[in-house]
Amino acid sequence: MLPLVQALVQAEDHAPRAAGGDDRPDLRSLSLEELSALVAELGERPFRARQLFRWLHHKGAGSLEEMTDLPRPLRARLAEVARLTTLALDAMQVSVDGTRKYRFRTWDGKLIESVYMPDEPGDQPFDPDDDEDEPAAGPAPRKRVRRTLCVSTQVGCAMGCGFCLTATMGLVRNLTPGEIADQVYRVNADLRELLAINPSLRVMIAHGYSDMVTPYSVSRYMLDHLPAMGDLARAQLKLYRGGHMFYIDADSRKAFTADAKAFYQSVQ
Repeated sequence: MLPLVQALVQAEDHAPRAAGGDDRPDLRSLSLEELSALVAELGERPFRARQLFRWLHHKGAGSLEEMTDLPRPLRARLAEVARLTTLALDAMQVSVDGTRKYRFRTWDGKLIESVYMPDEPGDQPFDPDDDEDEPAAGPAPRKRVRRTLCVSTQVGCAMGCGFCLTATMGLVRNLTPGEIADQVYRVNADLRELLAINPSLRVMIAHGYSDMVTPYSVSRYMLDHLPAMGDLARAQLKLYRGGHMFYIDADSRKAFTADAKAFYQSVQ
């Protein structure tokens, strides 16, 4: 085993192993720096790592065979020392309002969900404090601009809320950075104009300072893997006082509301 691959395997000891005890690192969960080091150990020139990264995170490639500008011998060698896990679409539901719910199956047979919620184009920014039932004065306004993609970061949930079906599963495992990012790519493949193609889309991830349930480091790593969203004007990771349900704290809830309002207004 190559030295870098051995080091990556040791660093991912907390991550689930693929079927058959496969402990090769997942390419989609590696940073550009890690991909560069891996390519160098394979005796390839540095630009090959950038090509590989673009296939993984710009084009959302689902297999090494799709990476047609990488030499076939390099793809074969990559398949020997690493793996590329891709989510499989298990089911999809489409609502009359355009909402699309995707159920994906992971490599180990676990089911997770992603939900895309569109709104009609318009000239009004999103305001969380608005009362949508209260009619506005003057001419009827056009609908607000808002397109949201909710992705899973875990299989199951450790919170145990009695009203939530997912919570009855308990926490099965955290998703890898590659599995979180791949939800965006699989949905993007379905919608064609979801992420980089749609400059109005914004991503905001919120964490409580003392959150011991949802992995902050994975959220940070996942955003770093989305180069199209790497601009702070389009992707932000916010921290608030409190734990997993930080919004119970009045000050944190107020700060979150203000941040979300300002963030969505930046679409204009």
